[in-house]
Amino acid sequence: MHDVNGHEIILNDQVAVKHKGKLVAGRVLRISQTHPKVKICVNQEFSKWFHPLDVQVLLHWH
Repeated sequence: MHDVNGHEIILNDQVAVKHKGKLVAGRVLRISQTHPKVKICVNQEFSKWFHPLDVQVLLHWH
């Protein structure tokens, strides 16, 4: 699955997502195999499913 810039989304990647009109940092928890959805943990406060085109990869986990 790829983000808005065409980068591959991998588990534990550091990402930026738009939430309530603000750009916030988070970490990839899960990637759906059946639907275009990525579960992001935002600021270790909550997790939510986002569409991959709403996600921007900041740092790949190696």
